[in-house]
Amino acid sequence: MSDLIDWIELHKVTVGLLQAVVLLLLAWVAGLFSYLRKLTAKPRLHVVETASFVFIEDLADHDGKPNSMRASFIINASLINASKEKVVLEQFLLSYRTHNIIRSYRQRLVRIAFPVRPRKRLGNGIKYMGVWFTEFGEDDYKLEAAHGNLDAKEMCAGYLLFASFTWRGWNPRIAGNTVSVRLRAKLTSGECIKFCTRLRVVTDPAFVEEFCPGLVEHVAHESTWNHDLSTLEV
Repeated sequence: MSDLIDWIELHKVTVGLLQAVVLLLLAWVAGLFSYLRKLTAKPRLHVVETASFVFIEDLADHDGKPNSMRASFIINASLINASKEKVVLEQFLLSYRTHNIIRSYRQRLVRIAFPVRPRKRLGNGIKYMGVWFTEFGEDDYKLEAAHGNLDAKEMCAGYLLFASFTWRGWNPRIAGNTVSVRLRAKLTSGECIKFCTRLRVVTDPAFVEEFCPGLVEHVAHESTWNHDLSTLEV
């Protein structure tokens, strides 16, 4: 120990430089971790694939349009505000992969309302599900709508419904019984958050009706189709 002390006394300049280098290195590492925390502490979007699906209806030659198809996208989405500031959701936008090679994801579908609150049967009971921006007057209980006004470190989740009617190359491309989709959450700040996933394809109307009674008839009405903002830059 005495030899070490003697060496330090004889090399004060070198020791001082080493101390400065170590301090600079520690400051750099601390700054790097701080930067990484800020980079990851942003609003995030998430889709629960196991709770989401797309209901595909083959309409053959509907209204003179060959190979027509109606697609209803039912998505369980969560918005997580990991930042330290409040965020406000403006709207959701959905696009999906089509058979066309050029501009395959050109759609910007906006959500439409569910006819009634979605539900899930659990044993002998029924669990009613939350929905974005929608309250249902027939509810016998209070279930707050997912609103999209999130304070720091808050999250909000609920179901979304999008419907499209297409034909030929603009039909959703089905691969492995799934459809590739891109969900975007546009914030009032102008920021747009994206989540890409694949939704399983459902073709059984009975399954859809059990999940949301009246939905099949609801999306059969032309007024629910193709609420599209594809002309907007997102």
